[in-house]
Amino acid sequence: MMRKRSASTATYLGRTLEYDPNPYDIPVTCYLERPSGQRKKKLNQYLREERVGKGRHGEVYLSHDTLHEHRAVAIKVVKRSNPKDKIKLLRRNYQQTDGSTKQALNSTENSVRREVAVMKQCRHPNLAQLFEVIDDPREDKIYIIMEYIPGGPVEWTHGEDHLPLLTLAQTRRIMRDVIVGLEYMHAKGIVHRDIKPSNLVYTANRSCVKLIDFGISHIMLPPAPKKEKDDPVDPELRALFPVTDLTRRIGTPSFLAPEVVWFHDDSDNTSTVSPCDSPPGGSRSASSANVSTTFPIPKVRPPITPAIDVWSLGVTFFCLLFGHTPFNPSSDNDNVHHNEFMLYHLICTQDWLPDDYMGADRLWTGGRHPQDQSSEAYAVLHLLDEMLQKAPKDRIPLSQVKRNPFILQDVLDPKEWLRYTTPLAASPENLSGFIKSAARKFVNVLSPKTKGSGS
Repeated sequence: MMRKRSASTATYLGRTLEYDPNPYDIPVTCYLERPSGQRKKKLNQYLREERVGKGRHGEVYLSHDTLHEHRAVAIKVVKRSNPKDKIKLLRRNYQQTDGSTKQALNSTENSVRREVAVMKQCRHPNLAQLFEVIDDPREDKIYIIMEYIPGGPVEWTHGEDHLPLLTLAQTRRIMRDVIVGLEYMHAKGIVHRDIKPSNLVYTANRSCVKLIDFGISHIMLPPAPKKEKDDPVDPELRALFPVTDLTRRIGTPSFLAPEVVWFHDDSDNTSTVSPCDSPPGGSRSASSANVSTTFPIPKVRPPITPAIDVWSLGVTFFCLLFGHTPFNPSSDNDNVHHNEFMLYHLICTQDWLPDDYMGADRLWTGGRHPQDQSSEAYAVLHLLDEMLQKAPKDRIPLSQVKRNPFILQDVLDPKEWLRYTTPLAASPENLSGFIKSAARKFVNVLSPKTKGSGS
């Protein structure tokens, strides 16, 4: 029987986010057994096999759980620290005057603990699931046992040609899966912060896409009460997710929102920048409807909210449609820092421009602002426009993205699908039942043509 879960809420830009102080019961094992002769092969009940991935802080191995019918799992192996952590700690200790030797907040071990804390809050059919954490203090590594998702990341472009690989129907199905998973995270008060195609992974039969990699995700905790004893949030969790962490430029540069890459502009704030380079293999429209516009940089940084994920999802949507990112600074300069700054300048000030055609099915776009409101291109580009608004307050929320005609196309019963994919439709006490029923309903309310995300 599931225990009652009391939640706290916080409001950001008029949107209510829910923080649940009682995460799902994920076992944390404090011992590690490696039988002699199998030290590299067996970790407790898990048989480790080949490496299937490498992340920011560790390697991921395919393994099998001998206590659960040899089900396939993914084990992420992370070292507690690396040489950079030691430098950061020495610098911090030198700067401290109170004698404290606490680890720097961006140390490898704390990054792992943040990822685990986020995954403990999440249980959804479109999010990678956490099963167990092996954290033996005698070991120099932490082992995170997660759901194994064998279909591989979403492939979206033809290599050097930079042409779209996916049809519009495939893109629509992928977007639907990501939207409902991300909307669930936002309802729980969690910002993913690294939405991009490589973090979208197919299940075995490509019937579903799941969102992975919560390494830089952030739990937006409710404000601390005046009395510490009245705080429903664990003090260690507050230390892991300080509000100031949101202003850091972490993530994948091309997918960062304008408010994340914001910088103070000392000019008259009306400066212009050359349009983005034409993408390799891409075809920018030469029509007058595709004239680029520029935007001023705000004098004050806009607030960092879950809207940063909507921007990143919009960039991802653009990639799936056109086979390249929307902002591409000139590559003439070999200075990495200069190119990154130019990219940030484009993100903050430059409008995006579509190609002449979108999708592998080569649908004519009709320019930046297509005139035919009944066309599919109009619905797609209008949605992109709403997702890629420079000001976060003007950006469309996910609850409205999922109601866009393009997203709902091919859904047999849109009202039923919207009801069963809305995270707040079920009370926290019934969340487990909601997840099971939703997993079935996701398929049942789609027409037969849309039951596969990959083909």
